[in-house]
Amino acid sequence: MSLSAILESQASQLLHPAIDVQGDLLGYGFRTAGGNVHVVSEGGKIVGSSDLRAQLGDRTVQWEQRKGSLVRLDDQWNRDDLRQFLAAPAALSGRALYDKHRAAWQIHVDLDHPGKYVILVCWGLMTYVYPTFSSLPFLHFLGPKGTGKSQSLDLLAALSRDGYKSRATAAVVGDLIESRRVTLLFDQANSMSPEHVDLFADSYRAGARRTIVNMDKRGVPYEFETFGPKTFAGIQPLDPDLADRTILITTTPASRTLEPVGSHDPIFADLRAQSYRWALVNYWRLVPVVEMLGSNSQLAASVYTALHSHRGRQRDLWLPIEVMMEMLEVPEEDRVEARDYYQRSQTSTKAELPADTVDLLLVLAGLVGEKSTVSVSSADLLRRLPGWTAIKLGKRLKSLALLAREPEREDRNHVRMYEVDGSGVRSLIERYAIKPTTGGDAR
Repeated sequence: MSLSAILESQASQLLHPAIDVQGDLLGYGFRTAGGNVHVVSEGGKIVGSSDLRAQLGDRTVQWEQRKGSLVRLDDQWNRDDLRQFLAAPAALSGRALYDKHRAAWQIHVDLDHPGKYVILVCWGLMTYVYPTFSSLPFLHFLGPKGTGKSQSLDLLAALSRDGYKSRATAAVVGDLIESRRVTLLFDQANSMSPEHVDLFADSYRAGARRTIVNMDKRGVPYEFETFGPKTFAGIQPLDPDLADRTILITTTPASRTLEPVGSHDPIFADLRAQSYRWALVNYWRLVPVVEMLGSNSQLAASVYTALHSHRGRQRDLWLPIEVMMEMLEVPEEDRVEARDYYQRSQTSTKAELPADTVDLLLVLAGLVGEKSTVSVSSADLLRRLPGWTAIKLGKRLKSLALLAREPEREDRNHVRMYEVDGSGVRSLIERYAIKPTTGGDAR
């Protein structure tokens, strides 16, 4: 292709082969023994293609060639149903699809708050259209052993788009996200490595990427995307850097007999097929709803009045659920239950900050007040923090990113002078809803 032809082509023509959205276009890709199959919807017009490109009216779209294979078609969508859909595109209503997914959750998982079911259904269906959102909430199933966490992950694996339950290394996870844009389901998250935490921390935001050194190619940097839906399950709270990206779903022992989750259950296969159908038929209607609720905070808060109390990340993480409730025509009473539970989950998530870190923030809040920075010696801080050591203090200040500059050593007794960033302290106090003590001394 000539240079002029390349430069005149539209950037929006090139799509990720697994799932991609551009404007009101939604495309999926699957692997078969005979080659890849792609299904594309643009403004409700749907076409299938086995080639690297497809024609949509006067527009040609083509797919990137990525390292790694796509998910198997037969694991996601019955090919007979796909043929019928391409011949005559049709889908369940949002409400009918919501009811079917909720019924599946209630058969297989026993939860103690009705709002949890609403959030889980909306989150699972969000995975079929997730690239349209700028931020995604993670889910965190937290509870003792035997309370249904693994069963919940199994159900998400069966109902989500390309649900992938794994404890893979950070490098393998990166490859899966890059090639298949999987819905990652991470079990036993309490033993998560620092590499995993680093990989996942910013991956709730669109455009999040990471660069590692490719040792197979003599140190050549390898960049890959990390954005995508993720769920964690464990018996302990998540690292704080992940906890405030999540909607916490606490689990308790089941009060009734539950049906096991079979990986080849035909009911799940039908629900996945109906989910793909619904997304392809309705995606063009979803785009303006995302734009409306995402760009107009006053409108969003008028729909969900408690949204006024959410700021920044908390608000951004809730909006995809609010959009999905609107698109799925979720009954108003169910929406109220979901919003009520989200309020509770955010309170619980904030409470996961370690108690000794809260003590440190309270001391710092009392010292900085409304100042931009404040200088304080390690000796002064240690007098206010019984049981702390100089090493622990230095590491915690650095891990919280609360130092305006590198500390200076004051004397031979290893006393250091810290310049604390006031805005950083106030931001953490606000994020975790910590009530600081007034006055110059927080102790």
